[in-house]
This record gives sequence, C-alpha cells and structure tokens, in this order.
Amino acid sequence: MSEAARRDRPDEIQREIEGTRSEMAETLTTIERRLSPDELIDQAVRLARAHGPAFGRRLGEAISRNPVPAVLAGVGLVWLVLAASRPAPPRGRAAGPARGYPMSFPGDAPMATVRDNLTDWLRDAYAMENQAIEILEKQASRLEHYPELEAKVRQHLEESRRQAERVEQALERLGADTSAFKTGLGKITGTVQQLTGLFASDEVMKSAIADYAFEHYEIACYRILIATAEEAGEPEVGRLLEQNLREEEAMADWLGQRLGDVTRQYLRREASGQEAKR
Repeated sequence: MSEAARRDRPDEIQREIEGTRSEMAETLTTIERRLSPDELIDQAVRLARAHGPAFGRRLGEAISRNPVPAVLAGVGLVWLVLAASRPAPPRGRAAGPARGYPMSFPGDAPMATVRDNLTDWLRDAYAMENQAIEILEKQASRLEHYPELEAKVRQHLEESRRQAERVEQALERLGADTSAFKTGLGKITGTVQQLTGLFASDEVMKSAIADYAFEHYEIACYRILIATAEEAGEPEVGRLLEQNLREEEAMADWLGQRLGDVTRQYLRREASGQEAKR
C-alpha cells in the first residue's frame, strides 16, 4: 500500500498502532517475568555453578571496577526504549524539538508540540520515579550496618512515592495518564541496577555512588520539565514539579555531604574485620 493510500485510511493505521501496543505489552510482561529479582538471582546462581567460582569473582570484579557506567547504561537504555516506543509525529506538523529524550528544549516550537513534549516527558518522569522506588526499596533492606544512610534512604523512598503521585497529578491536569509500558520498564531497570550491587564486595559504596549520580539525573529532568511547563502555560504543573525538584536537590546535597563519612565508616569496618559490604 502506498504512503498516500495509508494516509487516507486512518482507521487502519489506528488498528495497526493498537496492535503494536498490544504486542509491546505482551513483550514487556515476558521481560518483566524473566527479569524479576528471583529469576535474575536464579540465573546468576546457575551461571556461577556452571562456570565455577571464577565466574562470580570475575563478575564481581567487573562491577566493582565499573559501577557508574553500569548504572548509567541502565538509565540510558530505559530512556532509549521509551523514546523508541513513541510514534512519529504526524505528517504536516511542525517538527519542533527532538521528542525522544527529556534533554531537548522546546525553543520556539508551536504550542501543540510543547504540550505534547510536556506530556511525553511527564510519562518518562513517572517511569523514572518508579525506577527510583525499586532501587530504594531494595537498598533500604541492605543497609543494616549504616543506620543513618538507611534512615535517609527510607525517607527518600517515601518522598519518591509522593513525587510519582505529583507527576501523575500533573498528567491528569493535562488530560493524560501514565504509560503502563514505560512504568513497567522503569521498574525492571531499577531492579536490574540494584541487583548489580549484589556481586560487589563494597556494595554500600557502589550504591552511594549510583544514588548520587541518579539524583543529579533527576534534578536535570525536573528542571527541564519545569521550563517546559512554563513554556506550555501550565503554572500549576510547574508548581507540582518544583516540589519534586526541591526534594531531589535536598537528597543530592545530603548525599554529597555524607559520602566522605560513609566511606570512612566502610573502610574502618573493613579494616576491623567487621561486615562492611552493606
């Protein structure tokens, strides 16, 4: 069928879009099942048994040497997939800025494009917060020897849940809803990121580095979202996001001030022969 003929059959195009969405949902369900914490741990155990002790040691050493690239690769992968899941803009519409990543600015794009960007990026932010929730939930249960850090992680976990609620409220104000696909992918990525620390002998340090990096990623995303809300003439959406931004900045500042303390605590526990990993 020619491109011109396809444009004259919007019902068929809509059915194709719905079919693609259904296939993506089924694929996500399969991926989520295969990447559940229990399944991933079972797979790691099976690999370790098949290849012997050297496998676990090499994997742990690789993660220990490269913690931040592993985390950022996971973050980058989730946003690439989210970008690929968006349909291309209709023909005849002004191109505006790139829509695949929340680092593009609206500029002088038409208002419709700005609002579309705002909606897309809010859905990404909702997935991002669910990714953070997955990470923090697993961290909170593995910091028994670092009570101050554990308490802060649990506090920020509750903040992240409220942040996700605010993003959802912002979407409702725009007459939109969240994306089950993006949210599920965010949760999977959070699980995978946190599981990488299980193989590191200095898990608490790798988690602290990853948290500090992720907080600044969230800060950048919210600043861009706030600017987009202003450009779209949605001040109430901007106010909701400002609350999230302040909490992310406070968490980043807290981590920045205490990374040295956590490091010294870890080194002293390790030197004294105490459990120091977590």
